[in-house]
Amino acid sequence: MVNSRFSTAEIRLLFLATVLVPGDSKVFGICELSQVLHYQLDVPLADLPMWLCIAYYESNYNTSAVGPLAEDFGLFQISKLFWCDPRGNVENAGKVKSAPPNVCGLKCDRLLDDDISDDVACARTVFQEHQNFEGDGFKAWAVYEPKCKNVGPLVPDWCFPPNYVPINISSKAYDNSI
Repeated sequence: MVNSRFSTAEIRLLFLATVLVPGDSKVFGICELSQVLHYQLDVPLADLPMWLCIAYYESNYNTSAVGPLAEDFGLFQISKLFWCDPRGNVENAGKVKSAPPNVCGLKCDRLLDDDISDDVACARTVFQEHQNFEGDGFKAWAVYEPKCKNVGPLVPDWCFPPNYVPINISSKAYDNSI
């Protein structure tokens, strides 16, 4: 007998959801994630500590993380209840009454691969919606108040050494044709 608040069937579902993730997944290191967020996805350096803290406590920097009962997805544990659609009704986002609102307009499993550009875009949407309602967009994440609200510098200095030129960044952020 399983001594848990979850049934055996729910535990099996959670196991399958974390093992049978479609596509490639990735567990980032703190420097790599910092650099990708800043250089590729235009997250300001000043905002990195908060986003890193949330990603750490939500997913341990694991892009394939699936929360309890398979309701939260990816690096930032985006909820299927409002932000993404587990059934894939992307074209009807927010229009079909029986469908979840799907404010980010994407399938939840798109949040489970190693391409975090859609995760960050959706997290920014979540942040902005909560910023409009509560005045603090980070309140959308349950880990914010107890773990991250008063976080200090989280990015080690050696993640961004002086004169650092990142490799593998988008042409938008760095143009070496000059």
